[in-house]
Amino acid sequence: MAFRNKLAALSALAGVLLASYVLTFALSPETRASRASRWSALGAKAALEADAVALSGAEDLSLVKTNGVWFVDAAGNQFPARASRVEDLFSALTREGFYPVRSRSAASYEKFGVGDNRRGAIVVKSGGVILLELYLGNEGVSGNEAYLRSGAEEAVRSGADVFSSFT
Repeated sequence: MAFRNKLAALSALAGVLLASYVLTFALSPETRASRASRWSALGAKAALEADAVALSGAEDLSLVKTNGVWFVDAAGNQFPARASRVEDLFSALTREGFYPVRSRSAASYEKFGVGDNRRGAIVVKSGGVILLELYLGNEGVSGNEAYLRSGAEEAVRSGADVFSSFT
């Protein structure tokens, strides 16, 4: 009987230690901060509904979806857009990545370059309704990052610069 009591006590102790070990990973501040920093600019459902994209940067460009096919709208003329490039744009917009919030203050927009002097913007619409306004700002210190702000969220984030190639 003493053996069974010792075995039960040691099993209970091992279970408590295992549970506390697992909880240290699940509840760690680093894990929660990482989860909070996961962000995508546009939802997958909204990307499917999109029928117009305005890209502004070095030069302004518009993409229009007509009968399920994307066209580049240049000075009233429409030219077929490369489908793979449009898919790349929507893939970049819907891909969830590590974009931590750097500021929530409107006063910091100019500092990060997402105010009036921004490098570029991507505006996605569906039936005239704006689904996304994404403002691209200054490059980060490493040169591989950029600051960006979604018009709906108004928080300045930083992360991989995957959007500049489209503007």
